[in-house]
Amino acid sequence: MTTDDSQLLAVRAEKELATADMQMLLEATGVGTWAYDGTTNTMELDRTCREIFDLADDDALDIDNMRRRIHPDDVDMYWAAVTKSMRTGNMDLDYRVVRKDGSIRYISGRARTAATTDGTGIQIRGVCIDITDQRTLEKRLRSTESRMQDMADGIPGLFSFIDRNYRVVFMSSMYRDIFGRTHEELLGQHMADLIGQDAFRERKARYDAALAGEIVQHETSRTLPGKEDDTRFYAVTSTPYRDENGQIQGVMSLAMDITERHEFETALQDKSDELARSNHDLE
Repeated sequence: MTTDDSQLLAVRAEKELATADMQMLLEATGVGTWAYDGTTNTMELDRTCREIFDLADDDALDIDNMRRRIHPDDVDMYWAAVTKSMRTGNMDLDYRVVRKDGSIRYISGRARTAATTDGTGIQIRGVCIDITDQRTLEKRLRSTESRMQDMADGIPGLFSFIDRNYRVVFMSSMYRDIFGRTHEELLGQHMADLIGQDAFRERKARYDAALAGEIVQHETSRTLPGKEDDTRFYAVTSTPYRDENGQIQGVMSLAMDITERHEFETALQDKSDELARSNHDLE
């Protein structure tokens, strides 16, 4: 064996080892790999991909069998993506598969399409990842957010939750009317951009106190946008929000409208002052 042959074998062995390591990494992270050869009309699936599609080792790997695994409502979308990849060279979509027991799994697929070496057909190589748990979590999160929104909207006041960077995580629907923005447009906004730098500087000390673990209460008056002649009075309570480990991650604030109470107290004070002046005049 020549030196060149030895070097070639060493390089080949190194590549095979790297390929094996990569396959182990993909399997460990739940990423399946597959390949389709248009010349021979054959498919290859690794063990992870077979598990995702619920295919036994002796199940035939052909287009029809794979098509039967894809959810009926997603078949057209899937093959449209495959057809498009013939032009663009890339495929990227999420779809559902139906397992033999009837359960449905959500799959995220990525692939690249290229011509075969002899130019007579196509080859598609791709990966698939089971994202069912992620989709389930997202669904639960949306449900939780919806319940939280309903609860917040039922409170006769303004409810907000900002993170440690003073960015909006959640706001009750009344804020949409106040700022003239949709719920999605409010999320992630820095408070200074919403209420202005001057107002933010005035409130920042209270935010920081809550972020330090204090419960901060105060009363304030606000003139809402578009209602300059209507000043409202609020009793505001800001409390630290802690995660499951007890770490403070943000500030929850509830501003209760006390305008009627303030007007009553003002009127009562005016009456008291008037009575005091009357008594003084009688003296």
